[in-house]
Amino acid sequence: MRLGIAYILEDAENQLSVPLCRLLCRQHARLLQLDTDIEEITSEMTTLASHHRSFNTLLTIPGVGPIVASMILTALNDTQEFKNGRQFATCLRLTPVQFSSSMNRLGGISKRGNEGLRGLLIHGVRAVLNWCTKKDDALSLWLQGLKKRRHSCKVTVALANKLARVVWAIIASGQLFDP
Repeated sequence: MRLGIAYILEDAENQLSVPLCRLLCRQHARLLQLDTDIEEITSEMTTLASHHRSFNTLLTIPGVGPIVASMILTALNDTQEFKNGRQFATCLRLTPVQFSSSMNRLGGISKRGNEGLRGLLIHGVRAVLNWCTKKDDALSLWLQGLKKRRHSCKVTVALANKLARVVWAIIASGQLFDP
């Protein structure tokens, strides 16, 4: 797409006015500069996080890439902050809001908590869900069954919750991920 914009701007027969072409050229240059800045920042984040002992272990978890792993290591500075993985998932607001007066009812997930990390986990989980039908490991089979019974949004949040718990357990214990 980025190259398509350059071809359109170079085409003399595109019937665009000169001021519009100049504006689009400046915006295209800004877009390319932003791409470069994002790549540099991502590589710096990955380099800094790769010195952490759990970084490479986190990369073995499905849906967790270098950016997500570095965000997790930033958010989960010390595993002693949380007693268990459920508390970490609750801190990210990946557990349903509970309403209880006379009977317990569960609502949706809250918008509070670490929105950036929660969003990155959700996007990573969506990638995992797109590929789970082509795999036959235990996690993929669980997801396939869950997708048949529940709405895709609930399955996404359920897996994000599960992965947050797995992340905490891996960092706390120092063990490798085993699906």
